[in-house]
Parts: sequence; structure tokens; C-alpha cells
Amino acid sequence: MPHTISRNAASDTAEPIASRDRSCPYPANSRPAGPVQHALASGNADRGRQGMPKTTAALKSSACFRMGPAARFKYGLAGIDRYAEMLSQCDPLADRLVALFARMQPGEGYGLLRKALDEGIESVPQAPPELREFFASIDSVPGWVNWDQLDHGGAMFLRSGAAGVLALALSSLPLSYSSPAGNKPLTMSGRLEARSMRRLGETGQYVYLVSLPGGLRRFSDGFKATIKVRIMHAQVRAFTRRDGRWRDDLWGAPINQCYMAATVLLFSKGLLQAMERFGLTFDPKEREALIQLWRYASYLLGVMPELQCENEAATERLAEMVFDLDGPPDEDARALVAALMDVPRQMGMGHCEWARRLSFGMSEGLIGRERARSLGYPMTLWRLLVPLMRPAVRTADAIRRFIPGIDRLLNGFGRMAWRFVIEHTLGAGQESGESGGCPFHAAPKPRRSVRSSPFDFFTVEIHRRDRQAAMANGLDPNS
Repeated sequence: MPHTISRNAASDTAEPIASRDRSCPYPANSRPAGPVQHALASGNADRGRQGMPKTTAALKSSACFRMGPAARFKYGLAGIDRYAEMLSQCDPLADRLVALFARMQPGEGYGLLRKALDEGIESVPQAPPELREFFASIDSVPGWVNWDQLDHGGAMFLRSGAAGVLALALSSLPLSYSSPAGNKPLTMSGRLEARSMRRLGETGQYVYLVSLPGGLRRFSDGFKATIKVRIMHAQVRAFTRRDGRWRDDLWGAPINQCYMAATVLLFSKGLLQAMERFGLTFDPKEREALIQLWRYASYLLGVMPELQCENEAATERLAEMVFDLDGPPDEDARALVAALMDVPRQMGMGHCEWARRLSFGMSEGLIGRERARSLGYPMTLWRLLVPLMRPAVRTADAIRRFIPGIDRLLNGFGRMAWRFVIEHTLGAGQESGESGGCPFHAAPKPRRSVRSSPFDFFTVEIHRRDRQAAMANGLDPNS
């Protein structure tokens, strides 16, 4: 579909969205700029704006961003310059690796990568320098990683069950699609409706694998999926460059540092906030554990250190900046969200308009009215469902804390909810006839047969892998 970018003459003077939109999931606050903003500013503070790349200068006037006087007043000239600079920065390690593989025989490079992922880089004596450099980075575990804390964060998220599924589908994904620059790699692929359900299933499966016990330990499925997502990002960047339609001056680099970091925020702080809107409550240790889980995921995904949020306060500051500086949703954003809300029909619920309106209504309850209107949501009374559910959910969640062993039971039910969504969304891909090609082909498949797609390296035999992960961490595989 055409990549509609409607220029807004007032965008340079518009009040930042996080300040004027009280339904924004990351409301502005009056605190002085924190470590994230200082880190952004420090990158350019000592060299000024002399010799700034032409593309970086063009981005500051693009209608896809709000980098006018209001933003410059709030974040400073150096901070805005640094942010615009990071919109043009990607992932050199992964990009060099994909470029190398393109020069090798078909399948040869990806075969080496699979072997190194499965058995370690030492098992590939003929590994080229680019591959060794890449694995030297991902095999090095930062000193701040606490494995017990990461497992705690994943267990808390899986326990959320249906609420977590809905938070991902109706809050995190619509917000990620709403970026007029960040959504372009998806819209360039076309077939928005045909791929919407598969994107939901693949994203859900990835989050699920990361959240399992030991999900990000070396040789785990979550670790491998994270690295393969990183390589897939590099593949998409290479594809969009070859496609010839990409506009660096309007959108920055495809899947750049800012948007990789923003996506991780939607899986951490964004999911936390959406689940709280349903009425779930989390203690400070649980919240911090989920932040740390995705902090390490961001490290593995190639996000630069200054955008790896070290705590919840840092996620709030960075998210506020991203929402402040991102432009309003465009037609591509509305098309992506409309296709996402059609997933219930694709899952076999028939042409039920009520199911579609229910999805729109619940999503509005999670992302807020103003954001929903800008994404073209229809007016529906289903928007009242989320606030109406909140007291009952909050009461049930409070009771949970006083019943011994209930967390373990809820964790089991939560996993069942995730399995249901993954199997039904990925399994339906075969029925829709969707196919594609990817150098990654996972040996295990879900219980439902799924044709090859650009993301088939996510597919695993869920129940068997659950048992393996539990047993490897000394847990009861039947829990």
C-alpha cells in the first residue's frame, strides 16, 4: 500500500504528545532530565552541530517526528541532535554478518550461524572473523545479569495469562504500529491482513520463550530466538535498502536503534502498564525483575548501552522521550492496526463484527482515547469493559496473595493461555496459505503444522520444550 505521510504544518510548534495527551501510556512528568537524556545529550554536547550529516538534519524537519521548538526546549539541542543521530544508527555487528552471508553460497553462512548457536562458536573452526566477533559479543554476559531475577520476571509475566496476551495484542502491538516511521518496514512487505495473525503469533511465541525459566540462558530457545530476531532485523534492513523505496530523510534507518529500544520498552514497561490497567498488581521486586529480563534481551538484540534501561525509572524517561519526539500515526499505522483487530475473524470466529469492535474497545481502554482516535478506532461501548473489569480483577489478584501455592497454579493456567494463542495463530497460517522463505528452519514444529514463513525459526514444540526448560532449572516439569 502507499506509504502515506501527511505533513503537519503545525508539527514544529505542537505541544509534545506526552504532555498534552493524558491517555498516553507514558505520561510526562516534571522531573529533570534523567540519565537517559543526559546520555543522549552527552553524545553531541562536546562537538556541537557542525558537520552534522545531511540525513540527520533532514530527520529533524520530517513530519514523522516532533523535533520542533517545544522538543528542543524540553530536551536541549544536543539531546535532539543525538536522538536524530540514533535514528540513523543500526546494528553494525549483525549487519556485517548478513552482508557476509549474502556473499557466501546459499545457506552456507546461516548453517554456520545455526551450528554456533546450537553448539557454540568453538564448534565452527572455519568461522569467519565477522561470525567470531558477533559471538564474542553475545556470549559475554554483563555483570549486572542476575539469573534468578530474570526467571522471577518471566514467571510473573507468564502468570498473567490471558491478561498478558491481551496486553500484548491490544496495547503493545498497536502502540508499536502507531509510529509513522517505525511501521514502514512492515508496510513495505505488503499483505497486511494476511500476515497480521502470524505476526501476533510469532511475537507471542517470542515473548513466551524469553519468559520461560532460563529463557535467556545460552543455548536456550529464548536466547536462540532473540539472536535470530536480531539477524532477521538485519535481513529486513538489507531488503529495504535493496528495495529502493526507503527514505532515510523521512524515516531514519530501517529498524534503527531508537525503534529497537522502543520495542523493548513496549515488552517491559508497556506490558506492565497495560496489565495494571486490567487490574493486576505487581510488587516492586516483580516490576524490577521484568525490566531486567528485557534489559538483557535488549543487550542481546544489539541495542546500544545508553538505550538499555537499567531500571523502571529509566524506562519511563526513555519512553516519554520516544513518545514526545515521534510523529502522529499515519495511514500505514491505521491499516496495520485495522488488520490486527481482524485477527479474531482469522482465528475462525467468523465474520463477527462484535468481536472486532470488542478488540477495538478493549484496546482503547488500554492505550487511551486520544491515541485510539488518532489510530482510527471506531466509537464503541466496549471501551468501557476494561475499567469495568478492573475491580474484579484487582480483588481476585489481591486474594491470590493470601493463598499459598496459588501462584504456581496461575502460572500453569497462564502458560495454557499463551500456548492456545500461539498454536491457533501460527497454526492458522497454513490454512491461509501464507508462505515465505527464510534461511532459518527450526527442526521442532508446533503441534499444528505450519508452513515456512520469514519467522519460522520461532516455531518450537512448546510442551516438550517447557518440560526441558523446567527440568534444566531443577523444577517440576508437571507444574
